[in-house]
Amino acid sequence: MPSSPQAGPSRLKQQRTDDSDLGVASTRSVVRDEKVWFDDGNVVVCAAARDGGDGLLYGFRCHASVLAARSPVLKARLELAGADDDMLDGARCIDLNDAWEDVRDLMRMLYGFMSIAFERRCNDTVALIAGSLRLATKYEMDDILLRLVPLLERDWPSRYTEWQRGEVELRRRHEEQKAAARSNNIPFVPDAQQDPAAVVQVAQQARIRSVLPAAFYELCRRDIGDGTAHRPLDASRLSRDDFQRITIGRERIAAAARRLFVDELDRSLLNDRLPLANGERCLRAGQNERNRQPACCRPLYAWWHEVAGRGTPYFSPKDPFVAVTRACAFLLTRDGAGGSLVQVQACATCRRALARLMHAQAQKLWDGLPQVFELNALPI
Repeated sequence: MPSSPQAGPSRLKQQRTDDSDLGVASTRSVVRDEKVWFDDGNVVVCAAARDGGDGLLYGFRCHASVLAARSPVLKARLELAGADDDMLDGARCIDLNDAWEDVRDLMRMLYGFMSIAFERRCNDTVALIAGSLRLATKYEMDDILLRLVPLLERDWPSRYTEWQRGEVELRRRHEEQKAAARSNNIPFVPDAQQDPAAVVQVAQQARIRSVLPAAFYELCRRDIGDGTAHRPLDASRLSRDDFQRITIGRERIAAAARRLFVDELDRSLLNDRLPLANGERCLRAGQNERNRQPACCRPLYAWWHEVAGRGTPYFSPKDPFVAVTRACAFLLTRDGAGGSLVQVQACATCRRALARLMHAQAQKLWDGLPQVFELNALPI
């Protein structure tokens, strides 16, 4: 598992230039990066620590041709360089008004020194790519964005089916780790997940609107200020507008869930009509009930009304998608001697039809998340 980028000069060569190193007179003192400092480099990119930090200047000796090929913004900056620029070991200095940690991550990615975790929602992923995403956006480095944005979109997808797939994968990994710990008789320590607050922050900084619905939804189903080592949540990363979106989003999601999963499902079940697929027929319908399924809809209505009305583990307005997943799994369980009353009284065809209808309603809610959180109003 790759480690998160470390901050501070411990990750840099503790070697500074002094006046004897300079090609021209200069008082510049630079801490050289331990990886991106090439003897044949013809430009030194310099940056200071975030918020002033330790007051040191950090340098990355690289190649102007590499920067110009990747970024039209940096290319223009290099072309504007003049004779008055500071020099280090005969290389021109270019100052960037960016945190050196971000510049370090971008430079190391440009030169292939940074590896990225490929496990879904690995906690290290955001820390590894956030700095590069910010600067790749700022300096219009499209090839870097094409590599990094899909990593966030994989973990925080805009499609409901992809979100479901990710949830299943996380649960499977969790159970496998728990079983492995049990078999080895060691304490179970689950892997840390990504901090959705960090995702929201970097997505707005890098203008990645596509990941925001899923990230805000994850924030809505968590208790802000109640982060754990397993499920970190750093609320200091969220703005006042972010908190407002979360508060309003929770209310709107609960209202939409009630409308989609209770009111509209009730309408179908009370009318004894479920959307059967072509060729399907209720196994308990009478001769005159070809387009209606009263024998199955009534027990299904009683079951779902009880589940939704009592707030059982099957249905929660705070997390309706996982609730629908559980309810659908229950409906699709095969009949058997140990089956519940609804599984015995409602045929498999009608239970399958209700599960499809619930999935369709969940899809509607998911597709409406950008409007729920008013994401189109974001200036990104």
